[in-house]
Amino acid sequence: MGAALSMQKFLATPLAAQWKFPFVVNPRFCRRRVTTLELTDNFWTHTIDINGYAVREAESGRVLFRVIPTIEGELSDGRTKWLLDEYGIPVAHLTHRDHPTAATYDVCLGKRRSPQPKVLTTFKIKFVPGRGEPLLAEVDDPHTGGKSRIGCHGMWRQRAAVLYLERGRGGRREP
Repeated sequence: MGAALSMQKFLATPLAAQWKFPFVVNPRFCRRRVTTLELTDNFWTHTIDINGYAVREAESGRVLFRVIPTIEGELSDGRTKWLLDEYGIPVAHLTHRDHPTAATYDVCLGKRRSPQPKVLTTFKIKFVPGRGEPLLAEVDDPHTGGKSRIGCHGMWRQRAAVLYLERGRGGRREP
């Protein structure tokens, strides 16, 4: 009961463009319009198929990014996911770190893991299936030293949810 009203509230929330993201994003990956991404069901899991998966624009079906387990010249270690742009150029990689309460990743710029990759940010994904809790990712902001949160409320598996960015402690939510 009340689920329909909650869903109407989420769907009626106006969206706002995000221009002050917690870490630097190359302008070629930013659009001045709403872009709906189509994510595969295994997007939030640790396991990844050898061929990876595509992140597509929902309206056109155009592949914007591809996530794969390894790239040429790098050994697959089972802990790293590579983000390639639409031209197959490695943009960043996510390396899973051990953490007792959340899936924790270092997001590193570029193609090389050694000798020392440039860490853009670290984020923790907190989600326990079946508890009804929101999906939440905490992002370390390298500019302020604080944390920002990217949250998802609603039925994200049914593609009916609102994503928001919460800046700093007690910061305001921006849908």
